Amino acid sequence: MHGFIAFFDILGYRNFLRNNSATESAKEVLGVISEIDKRVYKQCTPAKLNADDQRAFDSMRKSTDWLTFSDTIVLTTAVEENLTPSERVFRAMYFLMHSASVVSAMFLNGLPVRGALHYGSYVFEKTCIAGTGIVDSYDMCSGLDLATAIVSDECMNEFRAAVKAGKIWEAVLSLLVTPYLIPTKIGEVKGHVLDWWGIVAQAAEKDASPSTIDQIVWSAFWKHGKDISETAESKVSNTLKLVRYLVIRKEKREQSITTKEKK
Repeated sequence: MHGFIAFFDILGYRNFLRNNSATESAKEVLGVISEIDKRVYKQCTPAKLNADDQRAFDSMRKSTDWLTFSDTIVLTTAVEENLTPSERVFRAMYFLMHSASVVSAMFLNGLPVRGALHYGSYVFEKTCIAGTGIVDSYDMCSGLDLATAIVSDECMNEFRAAVKAGKIWEAVLSLLVTPYLIPTKIGEVKGHVLDWWGIVAQAAEKDASPSTIDQIVWSAFWKHGKDISETAESKVSNTLKLVRYLVIRKEKREQSITTKEKK
């Protein structure tokens, strides 16, 4: 089977377990995922669909599977060869919006994650998940040195092909994915990451001042009684740098919209 794969790793999970119950942690993660699924489905629901688009939309949710174990969350969306353009774009955007929501919701709950969005082959049968796409996703995820999710070239290519179905989806892709110089354990890599900060800022109802951003980021890494060791401190610093970039990106986008409206 081919499709979209998102592999997420909860940062500082062992540290978290020293001061918190593993059972309560599992319930919290599952609760977050359940709420994400409901919210994203509602956000993706168009006001009106023709019969073909309705069938494409109905198949979207059925194609998505979740698996959580220990500090890991895996999300997959199957993409069969015979999909219509509508089915293809609904599945791609459903997967993308789910992934951005995982990063932001886990961050708001004091459980920052790093992750990788990929497109490749995999097998997902009941509690068994395997395949080169899963291994590739894990490798990209484990190499990150900050809280975000990298988007692989293969995944970006599939997103770009899918959003040709409509400008509204091109706008969603542009909103949720951005080029960035990504810090990894072996050095910086130019690629694409999820823009998840807007969801966090809106939910936190905070302004975008440097001191406020610092407080939100540090609080997320310290929440639940976690400690931040010297080795983990680089992840916090790199996340702060990314968030400041995402804030500037949002401000530029808003200025551009304002300029267009005045013309």
